[in-house]
Amino acid sequence: MGYEEFISWDEFVTEYFNDVEFSPTKGINDNWQSEALENLENLHNHPVNINTATREELLLIPILKEAQVDSILAYRDKKHLFRSLGELQWVNGLPHFTRQHLSLFAFAGDTIQKIIPISKRFYQGKHEIASRVDLPLYKRKGNSDFTQEELDKHPSSYYLGNRVANTIRYRYQWHKDLAYGITLQKDSGEPFAARHNYPYDYNSFYFFIRSKSKRYSVWLGDYNVNIGEGLMLGSAFFNGPLQIVENTTLLSKTIRPHTSSDEINYFRGLAISINLGKKFQFTSFLSFRKLDGKTSNDTVVSIKKDGQHRSLTEISNRRTFNNYIMGSRLAYTDAKKQIGINGYWSHYGHTIYPPIKKYNRHYFRGKDAFGISTDYLWHTRRWQIQGESSLDKRMHFATSNMVRFTPNSRSSFVLHERSFSQKNMAPLGNTMQEASQLQNEHAIMLGATCQPFRKISLVSYIDYFYHPSPTYSASQPSHGLDFFILGKYQVSNTFSMRLQYKMKTEEKNVKGHNNLLQYVTTNRGRLTGIICTPRINLNFAADFSAVFRQTAPTTYGWMFSTRNNVAITPKISIHTFAALFFTDDYATRLYAYEPQLQYAASFPTFAYHGTRIAGVFQWKFLPKAYVALRYAWIRYFNRDHIGSGPQQINTPSKNDLSIQAGWRF
Repeated sequence: MGYEEFISWDEFVTEYFNDVEFSPTKGINDNWQSEALENLENLHNHPVNINTATREELLLIPILKEAQVDSILAYRDKKHLFRSLGELQWVNGLPHFTRQHLSLFAFAGDTIQKIIPISKRFYQGKHEIASRVDLPLYKRKGNSDFTQEELDKHPSSYYLGNRVANTIRYRYQWHKDLAYGITLQKDSGEPFAARHNYPYDYNSFYFFIRSKSKRYSVWLGDYNVNIGEGLMLGSAFFNGPLQIVENTTLLSKTIRPHTSSDEINYFRGLAISINLGKKFQFTSFLSFRKLDGKTSNDTVVSIKKDGQHRSLTEISNRRTFNNYIMGSRLAYTDAKKQIGINGYWSHYGHTIYPPIKKYNRHYFRGKDAFGISTDYLWHTRRWQIQGESSLDKRMHFATSNMVRFTPNSRSSFVLHERSFSQKNMAPLGNTMQEASQLQNEHAIMLGATCQPFRKISLVSYIDYFYHPSPTYSASQPSHGLDFFILGKYQVSNTFSMRLQYKMKTEEKNVKGHNNLLQYVTTNRGRLTGIICTPRINLNFAADFSAVFRQTAPTTYGWMFSTRNNVAITPKISIHTFAALFFTDDYATRLYAYEPQLQYAASFPTFAYHGTRIAGVFQWKFLPKAYVALRYAWIRYFNRDHIGSGPQQINTPSKNDLSIQAGWRF
């Protein structure tokens, strides 16, 4: 019995984040997307044994619904075990697409579990160590040679470290009861073993243990917290419309180790969870961190959230103020429902007071943030109702609620409502939202999935949102609408097609007239053909975009791309990507997932006129050891440089080389 995969990891990521669209108002590079990708990849690299997994462990796999989990368990009880994942085709309610995705997170393993002494659980589990080195084959303006006088005069224009980036990871896991790991990371341009780096700029450690009785759980070091819908504390997989429509978020871990290289969204300290009998669980956590921010005297005027410490200016803003966080949760859970009562308090060592602007007048200001909330979940085989409501320090209200109806295994319908007070302050909240702050928004979403025929499935949603106060892009109250539809057609066992369309229209400022709004409508579409065999995966895609404005001409964009995975031998594989793209401006930019090294996933942006090539070569030179090489090249046809400021490259093309080595034992 071993591992089987019926779909490539690249294809899964492309489908899972099909409606991805990054926005400058949602933070630098949308850190939540990068974190979600890394956490999903961690689940992929540590799949569950479908023959021994509990119901709770299967529900934590993001692509399974409750009815599907029950069907898997019923089949397992009847047949005693799955001899291979191929038997999933006989499980009621598991369509072809779900079986494909499940193969990335589960395997059919032995049912006999050896009893291991506690002392040996600390080292006889699964070890993983990996190191990646990124070598930019070009020079950015910030990496130019400089004198001390130039550095003193322009402290933000020059990088104090070399161009090389390096990440080292070590992970250990014993079943689901013990885990620890460490992450070291140096970004390009950051000093190594200098400027108070020891020797890396980012050092992260986590430790998790659960008692033999499963009554106590302890997390030490860096960890993530997710409560309810994330209105107060949020760091979940599911905060995009498509993920909510396609997946069931019945259970989520309140605390989990911080295993990603995200330098911003995590807590550092101690967390404890205690099962009080069979139905009550109490969780409490305490965190202390030093955060980055620009200060003026004893006031923080802006919080820095990109994790970059390359120039004198960036280093001077590193770890400039303290943040203490403590919180607790008491939850009641039985077979049909869950109710939780939650609270947290966050204290900053300096007063947070960004300069007041029209769009940010209700942003968090002060030293203390506080919140209480209650979350609930009730579910049957066909119905699921869940949500959370919260109050902040000044009793401002926020709520997010969802109703899901699943009449059968082939269809489901979702109604999602969210309402955040204009003055609600939740600096640590993260849920399904349009803006960067969890405030000033009222919205309702309708979504559905269906499989009208055995080989055809559809998923769609429509989301209407309203901002009663000014936002970053609209100086007046504004409205918007987001619509998405995706059709999948499994032509044969080896060939499938995808057709998707996304339209988003919202009111924004007319350039040069801040008191006037116009509707800006962005349209994006993609037609994809996928050929999937045991040794070859071929993906061909055609993308288009069009942005309609009331006061300016329409702009367009298009892209042709191909992504191919070839297993030359069981030990050697090659992943390639090539694209040709033309867009009129940045607003018509397009996205595509490229082959990446492990734990380095991202969705590059393609704008203006150019071509892109990327490839990954991987060689498993030992049964549990591998080395991988990635090369990427992009050239623009209508630009003589790339980027701006210290990131500027004074050529129309750039080349990147990355090397990774890993060992699992």
